[in-house]
Amino acid sequence: MKDGEQCVTLKQRKYKPDLLAKKNRKIYVVEVKASSGKQNLRGEKLEGLLLAKKYGFVPMVVTLDVEIKASDLVAQEL
Repeated sequence: MKDGEQCVTLKQRKYKPDLLAKKNRKIYVVEVKASSGKQNLRGEKLEGLLLAKKYGFVPMVVTLDVEIKASDLVAQEL
């Protein structure tokens, strides 16, 4: 884990939200989902947001409508 990263241990796994934000003395715990949104929010992500609410933070889910089209792909060794 890098310096400054925030995480919570849930059932022996570490939960790291996608974003943490603070505004007007409130702390927001944010999960970002592509296209399908809340229906795929489960496991550690869901438990983390519920725990955030329990401790007085503001849980949020941000849904992005994203479509990726790929053509002429070239495989490169890293």
